[in-house]
Amino acid sequence: LPAPWAWRESRSERGSWYCVNEATGERRWDAPGAEAKVVVRHVLVKHAGSKRPSSHRTATIALSKADAAAELEALRAAVAAAEDRAGALAAAARDRSDCPSSAKDGQLKPFARGELDKSFEAAAFALEPGALSGVVDTPSGLHLILRLS
Repeated sequence: LPAPWAWRESRSERGSWYCVNEATGERRWDAPGAEAKVVVRHVLVKHAGSKRPSSHRTATIALSKADAAAELEALRAAVAAAEDRAGALAAAARDRSDCPSSAKDGQLKPFARGELDKSFEAAAFALEPGALSGVVDTPSGLHLILRLS
């Protein structure tokens, strides 16, 4: 670690380590200078109240938010039950996602905090690799997120 940073073991969570800036007292779970990035696949289902209620699939989206949520809940159940979650979500993204990333199996480029919508980022960073989110609401629409790494 660069000076004045040092690793410290958490007293409340033995076996977990965090970084502390010995000059300022700032604490963080990730190492400074090596900002964490995540890689995710997602399915976006836009609804009539979305920021831009249109997509490469549909010129004008009239789907209600409740119907979009129900569709994603059903999709979530199917993906969660699949032996290959990443493959199942990739197929769902190709077939249903309103995001242009559907052409890439719903996979986004690696991103760090501060690059995308805050609620999308919060959900993505809260997931462990291989974990599937619940329905995530953003101005763009509703998402189902699978963290790859």
